[in-house]
Amino acid sequence: MDILATAMQGLLRGDATITENCGTGVCYYPSGDTTKTEPCGIYVCLFPRLTCCPGFTRALDRVNKVYYCGPLPNNSVPIQQTTCCDPEGTGLWNDWSAWSNCTADCGLCGTQTRNRTCASAAYGCPCTGNSTETRKCTHNSCENGSQCCPGTYPVKGYDGYVYCQEFPPEVCTGTWTEWTVDASVTCNDTCGMCGSIPQKRYCFPSGCQCSGGDYDGFKACGPPVCLYPRPSCCPGYVKQLNRTARTYNCVLP
Repeated sequence: MDILATAMQGLLRGDATITENCGTGVCYYPSGDTTKTEPCGIYVCLFPRLTCCPGFTRALDRVNKVYYCGPLPNNSVPIQQTTCCDPEGTGLWNDWSAWSNCTADCGLCGTQTRNRTCASAAYGCPCTGNSTETRKCTHNSCENGSQCCPGTYPVKGYDGYVYCQEFPPEVCTGTWTEWTVDASVTCNDTCGMCGSIPQKRYCFPSGCQCSGGDYDGFKACGPPVCLYPRPSCCPGYVKQLNRTARTYNCVLP
């Protein structure tokens, strides 16, 4: 009986101790007070391992329509040993590393890099493509000197702040959003619409130009009427009865 048949018989018999399930590992057969060692684990290994261990060759069993490793039985056809490279021949890359810290803190003046390694190179499958990538970084504009480094362009974002980009800004007309007030900010007065609170609006799409006004402003606040000796309402506002709430508020005339 050849080695492959013996290994297969051992696997079927169930009295073998198997240390590998592919590529022909080692099986241990108890026999009285001694131990017999023979190759086993006839299934081919998957990438990135070699298909078969040294000394064995991948074979095709035409009857069972499976590949396995070992000395060839009579009904097998030799198959060229392979490292299971991917069909496209591009190899298998490991994941990219994290981007490095930027070499500058503003104006797209700095660069950062990341790297990757070829996982399949050690198994005879080189990778195609670059192992290093570089990009410009830190889009916020600089406060001192030029806003952006040479070769980059300043552009006003949707929030009104200036950023730097690698291509000329697009000439387009934007649209203002409604004014919004930060919910965490409180009015600086309590009555008569005498207080003010900051508000902000945005211009979309980002990089386009909106006409008529600015991104930041203030709005009057504190609608309840003031009590004596203060005037009921500050200049520009009049007292009005809110019939639903049964209270007086200050409103625009």
